[in-house]
Amino acid sequence: FNQLKSLAKNDSSIEFKPNIKLYELYKLYKLSNYFWHFAGYGVDEEKNPEQVEHFGITPLEAMASGCLTFCYSAGGPKELIVDGENGFLFSNEHQLIDKMIKVDLDGALKANIRKNGIKFVKENFSYKIFQKKVVDLFRVRPSTKD
Repeated sequence: FNQLKSLAKNDSSIEFKPNIKLYELYKLYKLSNYFWHFAGYGVDEEKNPEQVEHFGITPLEAMASGCLTFCYSAGGPKELIVDGENGFLFSNEHQLIDKMIKVDLDGALKANIRKNGIKFVKENFSYKIFQKKVVDLFRVRPSTKD
């Protein structure tokens, strides 16, 4: 974090906002066009799976807010994102840049990705869906009594 701050110190367009309130985070997501998620970048996922994002709540938050979401293709995000449908996966910087240029030049694709991302989160991770899944889990749980 400090290294990034140091690299960006002369660029007034870059702001660091650590430990902000949740409502402010969602406000920033809404103002943002792009969300980049690099967790696990440069890590051998097979050798060090603990260093790779295990689930990825931040990509889901970004998608729910309508951000175009770009995630390094490892761990949880590669299970959540369908590349080119509800977000984008990349394996290196060149892929990230190419995909950003492609979506930036195609307004219909951009709108579709945003719509699909919002829909995906709403249909799979809303509180109501979570509640239903928990209730369903208890309904089908086999009895442990003899």
